[in-house]
Amino acid sequence: RGWDCVKCALLAHQKVFGHLMVHFKFVIPAEPAWPEEVWGMKLGRIAGNIKHNGAYSEHMDELQGMGFPFESNKHMRQASFDAVKRALVKYKCLFGHLRVPKDFVVPATPKWPKDLWGVRVGALVFNPTYFDGPKLKELKAMGLRVAPKVESQATALGAAQAPASPGEQADGETHATSAMQAGPKTAKPEGRRQRGRPPGGAQEKSERKRTTEETKWKSVKQALLAYKSVFGDLAVRQKYVVPDNKPEWPYEAWGLKLGRVVECIKKGQYGEHKAELEEMGFFAE
Repeated sequence: RGWDCVKCALLAHQKVFGHLMVHFKFVIPAEPAWPEEVWGMKLGRIAGNIKHNGAYSEHMDELQGMGFPFESNKHMRQASFDAVKRALVKYKCLFGHLRVPKDFVVPATPKWPKDLWGVRVGALVFNPTYFDGPKLKELKAMGLRVAPKVESQATALGAAQAPASPGEQADGETHATSAMQAGPKTAKPEGRRQRGRPPGGAQEKSERKRTTEETKWKSVKQALLAYKSVFGDLAVRQKYVVPDNKPEWPYEAWGLKLGRVVECIKKGQYGEHKAELEEMGFFAE
């Protein structure tokens, strides 16, 4: 392919998608939005050759001028926390929320500050190794919806990496020394309940189970309402699964096998929420 044709395709991609982060499998479709002379072009492969193999290097100035992302991975690694925060503030200003899709990249358009172009904000906020405690707290305070799995992984990583404080180390040494001096303890006979202790945690387990069920129901309800908002009804296909990384769907419902849940509801599950289901029109479908 000649340079003029490739340049035409790249500019068309930028016009259609707002950026030049071309997916490596992308092939230009035969659609009116694209110049006819580039229909069928394997633009993803060409962009990869430009980025990694030096193709069209004689046109480097033009490529840089149009914002071609030669170092997309570098943007992800080196984007400062301040840059990510500014990008999130701008995202919320433009879209009214912070449900950032995983594949979101700041586009090279006048609506965005030029120094943020190409920053892979979505990939960063879905990367648990990017967060520490203060960062996570600050971004959540801004309204960022952090996926529960990412938050739990980030918390676990932070706890594992945190060094023990001098006080904790001293306490550990004191307890270890005391245990060595005291010698081995005599094991208490099994089956004998200690006096003064309540019989058991049955009530606590029941409360925990009820809380879990309520959390599940909230996710199901949000998913049903989102489905109705997207498709206009609640006629959920049996194999339907809520997609990931789509801002129109709540984080808590991503990956939920909604079709299977609906079948269970029809068989009586969540019967205690029948009034809410009727209100949203579930049984009318």
